[in-house]
Amino acid sequence: MLALRVILDTDIGTDVDDLYALAFLLASPELDLCGVTVVHGDVNLRASIVLKLLDAAGITNIPLALGARDPMQFGVQAYWTGQEGHGLDLEPPDPSRLDPRPAVSFILERIGEAPGRTGLITIGPLTNAGLLARDHPDAFRALQAVSIMGGNYHPPGARPVTPEHNFRCDPEAAWRVLTLAPQCRLVGLNITQRTSLTRDLLKELESLGTPAGALLARAGAHYLQQTGRDATPMHDSVAVAAYFRSELFRWERLVPAVQTTGDGAGVVTFRREDGEGHSIQVAVDADIPAFQNLFRERILSFAARA
Repeated sequence: MLALRVILDTDIGTDVDDLYALAFLLASPELDLCGVTVVHGDVNLRASIVLKLLDAAGITNIPLALGARDPMQFGVQAYWTGQEGHGLDLEPPDPSRLDPRPAVSFILERIGEAPGRTGLITIGPLTNAGLLARDHPDAFRALQAVSIMGGNYHPPGARPVTPEHNFRCDPEAAWRVLTLAPQCRLVGLNITQRTSLTRDLLKELESLGTPAGALLARAGAHYLQQTGRDATPMHDSVAVAAYFRSELFRWERLVPAVQTTGDGAGVVTFRREDGEGHSIQVAVDADIPAFQNLFRERILSFAARA
């Protein structure tokens, strides 16, 4: 079976779930990563983190493009002030290692190379994807599928009080993507908060004695120390798993609505299909032990690279 061709759109930073999601994806033979785009805020720093992980694993063939710094309309710029990327010994990205085009143009070309056979996994604010949906809707619809980490599922009729981070950072982009994305799978906090990266796995990674294992262990330990936790959710790896292991989840087809203004901007609610609106697959439950086993296996496999 041919690997599924995908692009990863990420706001990789100090919260290590993006870093681990990239490693998880690269260690999954079911997926063929044809490019990475970074989004939100200091995209040069985010690109440096991507390159740091690729270099640690000896990977040199993954194209990387810089995306939007600012949200489409308004949003929240959320950073660990003075901490983003801290502990990773980063250097500014070498311009020769970056695609010269902005992320949207880069994604357009990748879709054009294999229309209907290229997918998108978004694990940050949806600005790059939202711009693509707004400016190139036909190309956006030509994506094979879209897997999104965002939102927080509540049963139809219920309303969450606060928005999830990725949707809060760019409510308009979230709205545009959810109302147009083909074969869209959405995994939210109701699933992802039940997953974890533990100190035990960090010890296993460190014991491998490889550059990739050391980088992942160091980044994970720094984040746990910074947050005062013994474990942290692997939100973004769940969206990666949803793209190629959909059987780990229980899905409901629902019509989403994203609030784009006011205090609740970024809140997403759902209703049953009624013949109107664009419906998507929403993860309402998951086999968390099976995901954790898959995650551990793939992360250790990635880190074992010499």
